[in-house]
This record gives sequence, structure tokens and C-alpha cells, in this order.
Amino acid sequence: MELIGVEVQGFRRFKDSTSVRLLENSIALIGQNESGKTSFLDALEELNSEDEILDQNQTRRVDVTTRIEATFSLEDEDYEALKPVENSGNIKKCTFTKVENGFVTARLQPGLSHNLEPRKEVKSKLEEFFESPVFNRKTNSRISSNLKELSDKLGSNNDYLGDQTINFIQENSNRLEKILENLDSEEFDADLVKQVIESLEELATHERNSQPEQARKILLQRRPIFLSFSENDRDLKSKYDLSNAVPNPPSALSNLAELASLDLQELKEATESGTVHLANDLTDEASKELEGAFSKSWVRTDVVPLLDIDGTILHINVLTPDDQNRAPIHQRSDGLRWFVALVAFLNQKDAGENPVLLVDEAERHLSYDAQAELVEVLETQTVAQKVIYTTHSAGCLPSDLGRGIRPVIQKRGERSDIRNGFWVDEPGFKPIMVAMGLNPLAFTVARNSLIAEGPCETILLPTLIRQATEKSELKYQIAPGAANVGEKRITELLSEAGRSVILLDSDSGGRENRDDLVDAGANPQKIKTYCDFSDELLVLEDLVDLQKYVEAVNNELNEWQDPDAELNTDDFVEKNRVQVVEDWCQTKGVDAPSKVNVAQRLVKMASEGQRIIDPRKEVVLCRIDDWATSHFVTPSDSQ
Repeated sequence: MELIGVEVQGFRRFKDSTSVRLLENSIALIGQNESGKTSFLDALEELNSEDEILDQNQTRRVDVTTRIEATFSLEDEDYEALKPVENSGNIKKCTFTKVENGFVTARLQPGLSHNLEPRKEVKSKLEEFFESPVFNRKTNSRISSNLKELSDKLGSNNDYLGDQTINFIQENSNRLEKILENLDSEEFDADLVKQVIESLEELATHERNSQPEQARKILLQRRPIFLSFSENDRDLKSKYDLSNAVPNPPSALSNLAELASLDLQELKEATESGTVHLANDLTDEASKELEGAFSKSWVRTDVVPLLDIDGTILHINVLTPDDQNRAPIHQRSDGLRWFVALVAFLNQKDAGENPVLLVDEAERHLSYDAQAELVEVLETQTVAQKVIYTTHSAGCLPSDLGRGIRPVIQKRGERSDIRNGFWVDEPGFKPIMVAMGLNPLAFTVARNSLIAEGPCETILLPTLIRQATEKSELKYQIAPGAANVGEKRITELLSEAGRSVILLDSDSGGRENRDDLVDAGANPQKIKTYCDFSDELLVLEDLVDLQKYVEAVNNELNEWQDPDAELNTDDFVEKNRVQVVEDWCQTKGVDAPSKVNVAQRLVKMASEGQRIIDPRKEVVLCRIDDWATSHFVTPSDSQ
């Protein structure tokens, strides 16, 4: 199952309910120090156990229930495990909730039905029994009280009575059996007692087989775990002196040795006794183990670590690009070193299926270049289903700034909130930097930026351009807020030495905004609308394949509102797709999905290998890329 959302309430700084969408594979929590980034990661780890949530982790001085929820969408493997459960294919999502006492429960969405008629029938039979002579004369006060209590419990409409109530049914049946054994059938209605006993036995069996409860139990057992990848776990060195490192090796080395099935104590003893051939045999066998493990993790031969021993020094190397020599792992890249440590860590932790990786202060002790390598690893790794990391470094942000950024905002009274987007009315990168407590101008000037209309472009346009141009990365980043640049900021953003261009919609508002900015002194070559690259009056959504757009809208509606919603491509005219969706939703009585959420959904589809671009619009996107790139200084240009 895949994590798609989290809600936290009453945990440390998060007093009020804080709901976070997590569709991306890599999510960066940004914010100033002490804003609550680490607290959010700690809240997720709480879901791994049923230990009580400690008092110090509950929000202080408030009467709020502490609650942590994680919502997952089901995948093929989950449906396979659910096969014994009738109608389990209808389940789309499962939410796991932990409260203060530590109990973790599961909620199915949509829920499965459970036949309540047997309860009603037994309750009716008990009511009949209560009027009988045998009940009034042969049951003591305890038995009669228990039977009446049971009758009240059977009035529940819950899809599962609970283990205690089911056991209570069985206990009452057993007591009636004893009464029946000593009952004078000529004086009392023994058949009625038998009927009550049989109905109780059948009800206990029926309730134990509750299909919703069976599904919940299966999914609770399958819920992914949240793993914290600490600094010690990821600090893998290129070499270790076994004389000092063993018998208490650092976490990163210990994890790698376990993955390689290497006994570090045995290797140390072999080196110290001068048994060179044994030491070499041990490292050779360990390298073979690593080769097998890494071939399953990432299909790239250049990331397989190789172990060499020289005296008591254990070297961790990789092959050079020409496969002719070995080089210390740190010389290749910090991102590679980080990934090797990650694979070893997940193996050592028995991570199960599809773990969620948590990384606090991912940028710690890494240069800006190394942070960029790290981001690439986080965005391309496949050993964890998702990575959620914290950072307050501009160098550790996602490659597409519109995706995967969640600002953690400090509020009054030592409280915090998490937003699902950083977009406000300020143009460019300033909103991100304000959230991180960094200098906005220094950040903006240092980056090539295409400032587009709003957050949807920031999320979706980079993916569309990459699919159209077949480029693995762009020479610029896309920021929102073009409609709000205004005359005051235009000189700063579009100066001759600046690194920004502006792209506006082709509608009347976009064209008017362009004219106003040009009148304010902006270089017209640095401000374009979509119609400058096409004969059509386009907006962002027109660049997406219609079938994929409809699929994204339906998925968004199905997952968060109406499981049966089904918009069709036939409902659309050639233009104004957003308005068509809004009108259709109004007729169906549901809220239209936000443009931002649909954009996030489309990018997720693209990350899974789907082509979301309208083939007829490829040339438009290529022209936009050519125009933007022509105005930016690349590292090669400045040499």
C-alpha cells in the first residue's frame, strides 16, 4: 500500500488537526528551526507500535485528543492478501489511527457491509426468552443480568461487535447449556432454551467472520513501517580501521557488514593474526553478497560497493566508470555513498514491504553539490516507497520546486501547522525562502527561474516540458506568481543581469498583464504568453492529454469524495477544461477538485511512467523551453 496522506492532532506543537497530502515519492519538510519538522517525523514513527503516546509528546495545556492518522491507497499485493474477504476489491484506501492509549485501528474506505440481521433475530429471541417461565424461575440474578446486558449490546450497528462481546455471547451460551442440562422438560419449555443456545452459537460464528473486521486485521498486519534514517546510519566512510571499529562498529558499517554477511570480528582476527588469505576470502565473499543485494535494489553496476582489506584497514570502494579500477566510494559521489548506506540500513532494519523512509536534516555535513546529488538519489531510489525528509537548506530542495515541498509554519503559542503548498501572492522563490528563514533575494538571483502564472505551472509544467523535449533535467526552475509580479518587482526580476523570464496565460488577463509589465519597462523578450508559441489561446491544462486529464480528475474525486464519480472525455469541449470540470461537479453535487490537486495527480502519473502530454502540443512546449533556455546563463557559458 502507498502512503497518500497524514493527519496529526494534539502531538507536540501540532495542537489543531494538521492534514498533509503526500502523493509524491519524495517530500521535503521545510521550515525554520524549532518549527516542528522533527516532531512530524516522530509522529509518523508512533504508528509503528501500540505503545502509549508519552505525556511529553502530547500537546501541553490543552484539552485535545492526541491522534495520528496515516492514509494509504491499496495496491495489487494488498488485494491479493484480501482475496479471502468478500467484496474486498471495493476497498480503495485504509486509514490507520493511533490515539493516546496506543491502540492502532484501521478504517476502510469505502467500508464493507456486514449483515446485522442475525443480531436482530437473536435480540428478538432473547426478548421472547425474557418473558418465559424458565427465565424467570431458573436463571439467577447474574445470568439474567448478563443476558439483558447482551441484548443491549446486540442493538449496536457497528460492523464488528468486538472480541469481548463475542466472547460474552459464548459465555452466555455456555451458562444456558448448564441450565438446560438440569431442566425439567415437562415443566419448562426446553425447546425455547435450545433455540436461544443455537442462535447464540450461530451469532458468535457469524460475528467472528465479520468481513470488514477480517479486512482490517489483514491490512493492519500489512501496514508499512516508518523508518528513521539517522545521521549515524547514513555516515558511511570510505575506510575503517578494524582495530578501532570492532567490536562496536558504527551503525553504517554494521549495516553494510550484515548485508554482506560479513563477520567483522572474524575479519579483524584474521588481519591481526596475519592470515591474509582468510581476510581476502572473507572480503571477496562479502563483495559477492553485496553485488547480489544491489542488483536487486538499483539496476546499475556502478553502484555496487566492493570491499578490500589492507592490513587492518577495511576499504569500501566502487568500480571506476571504465570498470578497470577501484576507487574509494566518497570519490564517486556523496549521493552514491548515501544510497549504499540506505540499502544496507533497510536490510538491517527488516523493513518489510514498502517502508516509508524518514530523514531528519538531510543536508547535514553535505556541501551544496553533495546536497544536489542527495536530492537526485531521493527522487530516483526505489528501495523505499516514499522519502519524507526535513531541511532548511536551499540546496536540498526538490528539483521541481512545485512538487514535494511542505512548509512547516510556526504559529503563536508554540504551535505549528503544515501547508500543502508554499504558494502565496509573492512571485518567484520568495515564499519558499521566507518559510525557511533564508534570504529570498540571494536565493532567487542564484537560480534560473521561469516565473509562471501560479502553483499549477510550478507543479506540472516542468514534467510536461521534460516529456516534450526528452530532457532529463531543465536548466531552470519554475516558480509561481507571474500574475502578481507588479511594477515594483519587475525591475528586480527582469534586469539585464537577472535570471528570470515570465510566462503568462493566453487569456485576456494574461495578455493585459504582459502589456502592463512591458509598459513598466520590462524587456518584452522576457515576457511571453502561451499564444506566443501557438496559434491557439492556450492555458496550462490544454497541454495535457485529455484522457489523462480526465483520469486524474476522476482519481482525485474517487479518492477523496465520490468513489463512483466518472467524468468522460465526451463531456469536454476543446477548451476551458477547468470550467467543464467545475460545471460537471456542480450537477453531481460534489466539490470540484482543486487545480493544484489535479496537477499533483498528473505528475504522479508521469512519475509512474505514463505519458501525460498531448502529442499535438509537444512543439509548443519545446518552443517554451528554447525561449527560456536562451535567456539563462549556464555554467558552461561562464567558463
